[in-house]
Amino acid sequence: MRVLIVDDSNVVIQRLTSRLVEVTGIEIVGHADNVVDAVREIRKAQPDVVILDIGLPGGSGIDVLESLKEDQFKPIVIVLSN
Repeated sequence: MRVLIVDDSNVVIQRLTSRLVEVTGIEIVGHADNVVDAVREIRKAQPDVVILDIGLPGGSGIDVLESLKEDQFKPIVIVLSN
């Protein structure tokens, strides 16, 4: 399973990455820390799963979802909120 992490906290990205790489079959294919980079990275990497923070610089996780709504590629999205 290919996973992309979107969060503006480096600590959260590092902790999620360190936990997920221990699980057999999971590959971290990238990360982003703002709305623009998130949309670009999701379209480029086409992960199976996106772990998406709601609060992001330049907008919100909802903005990311809205930007991807019309795309053919539809990853599973897990939304985080702090």
